[in-house]
Amino acid sequence: MHNLQKENDFWNFSLTSYGKPGVAEACLILQNRHEVNINTVLYCLWLARKERSFCWDKLQTQNDIDLWHQQQVLPLRQLRLLLKDTAEASQAQKYYYESLKKEELEAEQVEQAMLFELAAEMPLVEEVGIEKLALKNLESYAQRAMPESEELKPLLDKLIKLVV
Repeated sequence: MHNLQKENDFWNFSLTSYGKPGVAEACLILQNRHEVNINTVLYCLWLARKERSFCWDKLQTQNDIDLWHQQQVLPLRQLRLLLKDTAEASQAQKYYYESLKKEELEAEQVEQAMLFELAAEMPLVEEVGIEKLALKNLESYAQRAMPESEELKPLLDKLIKLVV
């Protein structure tokens, strides 16, 4: 993956969606309680808007996306969360915390640029309906990468209603 386009339609969709009431809260529950990759959840929803089906196998062929998430995004998040409670202790700690937060967001933007590039390989699906396709995409992702929990389905349904 060369010349990643960091500013793209998927990134803009994610920023807009995350800013909608209730979306951030649902995403943080999925991320913090269930260790779900929110970039991939948003990707499934965005793909539905583009009439594309999420294909786990195609995602898995791009090992560098998962490696980026595991080696860049998650370590930055873990370090930032360790510092969260002490961020107000001093100006230096607050500055460092905010700096890590910015770096984590930039790492997520790179991950999303990788996903955006992969979108052209995801199968086109016409005349299914965006909500139905969004649910299908999320179910496909959930089968492979989300833990079983009764809390997941209502959260995913909520995201579909809020975002799609």
